[in-house]
Amino acid sequence: MTLVGLCLGAGMLLDSSIVVCENILKKKEKCSLLSREEIIKSSEEVNNPILASVLTTIIVFLPFIFINKETQKIYSGIAWSIIFSLIGSVFIALSLVPSLSFLFLRKEKEKPKNNHFFKKVEKFYKNSLNFILGFHLLIFYLLIFFIIFPIFLFQKLDKEFIGIPEENKFTIFIELPTGTKLDITDKIVKKVEKLIEKYRTEGEVKQYSSRIEPYSAKIYVEMMPREKRKLSPSQLISLLRKETEKLSPAFIYYQEAQSAASKEIIIDLYGYDYNTLKELARKVGEEMKKIPGLTDIKLRAKEGGPEIKIILDKERLSLLGLDTQSVATKLHGKLRGLIPTRFRPIQEAYLTTKREKKKKEEKEPSSLKALYSRYTKEIEMITRLEEKFREGREDIEKVILFSPRGERAYLSQIAEFKIDVGPSQIWRKNKRRMIQVSANRRKIALGRVAKEMEKNIKNIKFPENYSWGLGGDYEKMVRNQKELRWALLFALILVYLVLASFFENLRQPFIILSSVALAFAGSIVILYLKKQAVGIGVLIGLTLLIGIVVNNAIILVDAINKLRKKFSLKESITRASLLRLRPILMTTSTTVLSFLPLLIFKTEASALWHPLALTIIGGLSISCLLTLYVLPSLYMTYSSRSLK
Repeated sequence: MTLVGLCLGAGMLLDSSIVVCENILKKKEKCSLLSREEIIKSSEEVNNPILASVLTTIIVFLPFIFINKETQKIYSGIAWSIIFSLIGSVFIALSLVPSLSFLFLRKEKEKPKNNHFFKKVEKFYKNSLNFILGFHLLIFYLLIFFIIFPIFLFQKLDKEFIGIPEENKFTIFIELPTGTKLDITDKIVKKVEKLIEKYRTEGEVKQYSSRIEPYSAKIYVEMMPREKRKLSPSQLISLLRKETEKLSPAFIYYQEAQSAASKEIIIDLYGYDYNTLKELARKVGEEMKKIPGLTDIKLRAKEGGPEIKIILDKERLSLLGLDTQSVATKLHGKLRGLIPTRFRPIQEAYLTTKREKKKKEEKEPSSLKALYSRYTKEIEMITRLEEKFREGREDIEKVILFSPRGERAYLSQIAEFKIDVGPSQIWRKNKRRMIQVSANRRKIALGRVAKEMEKNIKNIKFPENYSWGLGGDYEKMVRNQKELRWALLFALILVYLVLASFFENLRQPFIILSSVALAFAGSIVILYLKKQAVGIGVLIGLTLLIGIVVNNAIILVDAINKLRKKFSLKESITRASLLRLRPILMTTSTTVLSFLPLLIFKTEASALWHPLALTIIGGLSISCLLTLYVLPSLYMTYSSRSLK
C-alpha cells in the first residue's frame, strides 16, 4: 500500500508548486521585468494558504492512531507516503520554485500568447458566476439539501468489511459420511481431479495437489497468474460446482484463499446440547437457502465419534461415602494418570556442566547455559494402571474404587455404561458452547446478507437459553464502521480548528467546510450509481477528502479576503474567483489524474484501493465544479449579513 500512497502523493505533490508558480506568472503578465523582490513578494502572498492547505491534509491522518491495529497495518503505508510527499512539496514550492522562477522568468516580457480556449472558459465562468451571485440565498438553501440528501442516500448503500483481494489459489473440500472407506473417498477425489485436469490443459490451472483421509479430502488448486488466464477463481469455482454437485453422496464445497477478509457469512449458534444445536443449524441452513447468491451452505463442525458414557448411581455412591467428583478424580488417575512428583537429575547436571566448563572456559558461555538446561529439565512421573487393565470396556468396568472407610467396589457396581456418540471437538465463544453455520456469499455485500439473515432467522423459534449471532468478519465490520465514522468526525473537527486559527475567524471556516459537504454528496452519488459497498476503503477515502477538498476553498477565500481591502464585496469575489480559477482547475486535475490509474488498472489487490480511488475521484471532481459557484455565493451571503 506504500506504492499506492506514493501514487496518490504524486498528484498532490504539485498542488503547492502550481499555486506559487501561477501567482508569479500573474505578476509577470503585469510587469515587463520580474525583479527578485517581486518574485519573493508573489511567493509570500500564498505562503500562508499553502501551509494551511498542507496542514489540513496531513492532520486528517491523526485520528488513524485510534483505530484498530489491523486496519492501521493495511493503510498506514498510504498515510506515511502522503505525509512525507506533502512535507517535501512545501519545501520545494517555497524555495525551489521561486529560485527557478528568478532564473527563467525574470527576462523581459515576450509577446503574450493568447490561450483562446481558456479565455472562453474565463468568460463563461465570469458570466455564470455573476448570474449565480444574484441568487446567493437560493444557493444557501440548496447547500442544505446537498447536506441532508446524501445522509439518506448513504443509509441505502450496502456495508462491507473490506475489499477482498483476488487470490489465485482455492481449496476444494470433499466430505463423505462418517465411516466411508478410503478407496471410495479416493474414487471421488479422482473424479474431481479429472475435472481440474481439463482446465490445467487449457492453461487456467497451474498445479493442484490432494490430501485424502478416510471420509474427507482436500484438493489445493493454484491457478495461473492473472495475465495468463481468462477465468477468475470465482468463475472457475462456479464452473466446477456445476459438475461436482452431481457427485453423490459427497458434499463438496469451495473456499478461496483468504488474506485480508473472508467471503463467508457465519452464523454462531449458542447452547449446551449439541443435538439441539444441530437441529437449529439445519433450520438456519434452510433459511440461508432462501437468500439468492449464497452457496456452499455447511455446518462448521465435525461429526462426533463413539464414546462410553458412565452414569453413576447416586444412591449406591452415598452408601459408600463417595460423590461424583471423587469418582471422576479416581478414574482420571487410574486411566489417564496423575503426576505425583517430578524428577530432576541435579547431580548429573552439575558434573557434566563442570567438565564442560574446564574444556571451553568462557569461550562459549551461552553453550553452558544451553547444556545446563538440557540436563536439568524436569521429567514428569505419571502413575496409572497398566495398559492391559484399561484397554476395553470390560477392563474399565472392573476398575476398583475404594471408599473413605476402606470398602472397595467395582465401577460396574455403582455405574451404568452406555455407548453413545459424542462431539469430536467442543467450540466455545465467550465461555459458551457454540457451533457455526456458514455460506459463501461470493460478491454479495456482507451487510446486505446480514440484514437478510436477521429477517429470515426471526422465523425460527429458539428454545430457552439458546441464541444466535453473526460472527466472522461481521463483528470486525461493525467495529471498523464505528471507529472510522468517529475518525471522520474527529478529522472534521481538527480541520475546523486549523482553519479557525489560520483565518482568525470562527465563521469563515464553515464557508470553506461547505466544500466538504459538496464532496461527500458527490462521492455518495457516485458510490450509489456504481453500487459500491461502504467498507474501510470508502470511509478512509471520505476522511482523506476532508483534507483535500478544503485546499481549493482556502486559496479562494484567502484571495477574496485580500481583495476586499481594495474593492467592493461583489467585485472582490468575482476578481478572486477568476484569479484562482486556473490554479484550482490545475490542482484538481493533477490530483484526480494521479488517482485515475488506481481506478482503471485491475490487479489481484485492486479491491483494497479501488473503493478509495472511486470515492476521492467522485468527491473531488464534483466538489471542484460546485465549489467555484457555491463557495462565492456563501461568502456573499455571510458577508452581506455581517455588514447588516
